[in-house]
Amino acid sequence: MLPNFLVIGAAKAGTTSLYNYLKQHPDIYLSPEKEPDFFSFYNRTPFFKGPHDKAINDHIINKLEDYQELFKGAQNKKAIGECSNSYLYFYERTIPTITEFIPNCKIIAVLRNPIDRAFSQYTQSVMIGIEDQQFTKSLELEKKRLELGWRWHYDYSGQSKYFEQIKAYIEAFSKNNVKIYFFEDLINKPLDVLYDIFKFLEVDPNFTPDVSKKFNKSGIVRSKTIQKFVLTDNIIKRLTRSITPSKLRAFINEYIMNKNIKKYSMPIEIRYDIKRHFEKDISQLQSLVDKDLESWFK
Repeated sequence: MLPNFLVIGAAKAGTTSLYNYLKQHPDIYLSPEKEPDFFSFYNRTPFFKGPHDKAINDHIINKLEDYQELFKGAQNKKAIGECSNSYLYFYERTIPTITEFIPNCKIIAVLRNPIDRAFSQYTQSVMIGIEDQQFTKSLELEKKRLELGWRWHYDYSGQSKYFEQIKAYIEAFSKNNVKIYFFEDLINKPLDVLYDIFKFLEVDPNFTPDVSKKFNKSGIVRSKTIQKFVLTDNIIKRLTRSITPSKLRAFINEYIMNKNIKKYSMPIEIRYDIKRHFEKDISQLQSLVDKDLESWFK
C-alpha cells in the first residue's frame, strides 16, 4: 500500500503540528514515521558527511518494501499520507519518483515568510546542538557545506526559495491537486486550514481536531548545561532508562527542552540585509499562487 497524499514542506512552517492534527482524523492515516524521505532518496544511498549527519543517513527510507511497511495499518482509511519536508527542497528528483509510483497523488505545502523560516531553522539547529556559527556566518557557509557533503538542512536560504519548487509541483500534478497554505494561517486559524484540507482530501469535513498544542518549537537556549543534559547520554539517564517507559522519557525531554528555550528576534539590520536575496522569489511566488505576500517584503 502507498499514500494518496503528501505533505511536502516547508521545514519550520508548521508541518509537525499539521502532521499531529491530521493524525487525529478517523478517516486519515499518516505514517508513524513523520519524515521517511522515500521519494527524495528512492534507490539512492544517503551518505551525508556533515558532523551530525550519521543519524539522518540511518533514518532515511530508500527501499520500496520498507516504505510500504509504513502503511500496513492504513486499511479502510480514505486518505493515506506522510509528511517529508525534503520533497519540496529536492523537487527536481522527487517529482519524477512520485509520478512513477502515485501519479494521482494530492500535494499539500505550507509556506512561511522565507526569512523567518530560515532563521527558525537556524535557531532550532543551535538549540539541538548541531550549529555553532552565527546566523549570518551560517548563511555564508551554505555553499561550502553543501560542497563538502553536508545534508540539505544547512541550506537555510535554499529551503526558503519556494517559487521554482511550487511551480514544478503545480505543473506536474495540476493546480487542482496541489494545495498551498501559509504558516500564519495555520498558527492563527488552524481549524479553518484543517477543515479546508479535510475537504481537499475528501474526508469528513466536520471533524474537529485538538489544535491546542504547538509542536517542534524553536528558539535560543537559556542554559547550555540543561541542553547538554537533555541531548547527551549521562549516568542519570542510564540509571532511569530501565524503569522509565520510552514515551515518558520522550515527554520529559520535550518538556525540558521547551522550557529551556526563549524566543529570539532577528536583529533588524540583519533582516534588512538578507531580505533582498528573497525579493525576486517572493514576487514570482505571489503571482504564481495569487496571494498577496506584501508582508514578506518587510
